[in-house]
Amino acid sequence: MATQRLTIAKVGGRSAQLVAAQFQNWQRHANEDRSPSEVSAAVDRFAAQLRDNAHCPPILYFAEWIDQWSMGDLVPGLGDDSAVVVAGSRFEACCHKPPIAMRATTINGQEAQEVRWLRSRIQEAENAWSELTQEAVIIVLREPLGALVSDEELTESLGSIPPWLASQLTLR
Repeated sequence: MATQRLTIAKVGGRSAQLVAAQFQNWQRHANEDRSPSEVSAAVDRFAAQLRDNAHCPPILYFAEWIDQWSMGDLVPGLGDDSAVVVAGSRFEACCHKPPIAMRATTINGQEAQEVRWLRSRIQEAENAWSELTQEAVIIVLREPLGALVSDEELTESLGSIPPWLASQLTLR
């Protein structure tokens, strides 16, 4: 488990076809153990470019957030066996063709709140501009950033003001 940055992006039109084909190509190369470092570098470049161009069409949807509690077993594949998952050195990436059959484990029959948040973002992405084009893919990126934040650490943090925040905000 780790703190991670999660990115969800929907790419539409002809670009969706290209992205889907590229993910298939990367997965084929990874499965054949051909040029793993080239595939890894290409995946990381793609992820960085996707994030840098989040505001540009044909990106139909883009959301990104920091998740401090979820395990890395759900993202980026979302429990969907038809998903195409590839790994870079920095990012894990997955290309999904809507509709996404997200399957998450439950705790005592309940989905964790982080899973509900993720499911909501996935549904938003699927619905984004769906009346404009049926040709789309949804990209899920996972970027591990650091150690997991425990419930105890979070609870303890609520009773204090961290130095980085206290030094920026002062009442005069």
